[in-house]
Amino acid sequence: MSSQACASPLSFERFVDYWFGDLPSAEQESLEEHLFVCPSCGKNAEVWADDLQTLGDTASELPRPFLTTEQLAALGNKATVVDVTTDEITVHLRPHTIHVFRVSLDEAQLSGLERLDVEYLKEGVPEPIFHVSGVPLEAESGQFHFACHSHVLNAHGDAKMRLLGTRQGQQFTVLESTMHVHGLAG
Repeated sequence: MSSQACASPLSFERFVDYWFGDLPSAEQESLEEHLFVCPSCGKNAEVWADDLQTLGDTASELPRPFLTTEQLAALGNKATVVDVTTDEITVHLRPHTIHVFRVSLDEAQLSGLERLDVEYLKEGVPEPIFHVSGVPLEAESGQFHFACHSHVLNAHGDAKMRLLGTRQGQQFTVLESTMHVHGLAG
């Protein structure tokens, strides 16, 4: 039996609405029936359901989008660390993990910094898809860790990560890197 591509494939965003019961009941039932008869969408739904379940299981381990070195160490093998060192990086997603973007800033970059914010931008989307305000500047090592679950990265795909610093009341770009996201089905 050959598998055919779905004529109207299920998107991750629509699956999330289904998962949380946010669709009208007729649409919820229709989508559920589709998942049982469409091998392609059914397989994607299984992967996404596992990811959403993992998110629920690990939510208490990820209290905020930035982590201290100790919080990162406590995650152990549940975390995949990606060093952001250039203007373009490739992120190979691993299911059921938290991806942590490690950024190292030197003394000159940190000197006089009053504030550090992070935004994630998607081409064609006018507002940031994520924005992290007021990242604590206490990192003695100059390393900062920003966390995101693999299914969230998979849903948004390629994005630009921009670190914004504020010095003497003026905001400026400290670092900008385009993330090319690869790995999960969907």
